[in-house]
Amino acid sequence: EGTLGLIISSNSAVEGITSGFESGAASIIFHEYFHIYQLHKNTLDIYDYGEDELKFIDASWFIEGGGSFYADKLVRTKINSGLINQSNGTLREQYSQKMEFIKNEITNGNLSQDDLDNFNYYKDKNWNIYGYSLGAWSVAYLNSIASNEYSLIDFYDKFSDLGSKEAFLNVYGITIEEFYTGFNAFLKKSVNEQIEIIPDI
Repeated sequence: EGTLGLIISSNSAVEGITSGFESGAASIIFHEYFHIYQLHKNTLDIYDYGEDELKFIDASWFIEGGGSFYADKLVRTKINSGLINQSNGTLREQYSQKMEFIKNEITNGNLSQDDLDNFNYYKDKNWNIYGYSLGAWSVAYLNSIASNEYSLIDFYDKFSDLGSKEAFLNVYGITIEEFYTGFNAFLKKSVNEQIEIIPDI
């Protein structure tokens, strides 16, 4: 339905990143590139898997949060190796700011308990705006549970054979419902405690 447009070119923006490339532009490229990976791993047959599978694998926090977290990590790695010369602080500093935003949204009543219990699903078929910030933190949280910084990749590798619920249980050792309970409790911790799960890069 045209939800993702691709431009085919003789040059690859990802491959052609050179010194001086700014972190904001790199982040966008890496984020969107991860979506291509997600679509590839879904084998483009996701709509044949049924409504329950679609609600999870096509969820805003899983798509956008995954893209955001892996893009942020890769940008930070490229900054540290000198391929990108603009820095917005360490990854932990960036995620501290994201969490402060989330906590303010909760305090201000913009993020209700119902939202936190169900933030993975679409809101009236529109993207949930918290899919990026809350979603990135949720993927970081899942990585910490799995003790595997590429746990989401592991999930996608197992998804087509096992389906979302079994693949999730296999990779993270908890059910999706248990994830919500645990992540909700995690959000009540101090930022200093939370930031410990973010890679120190």
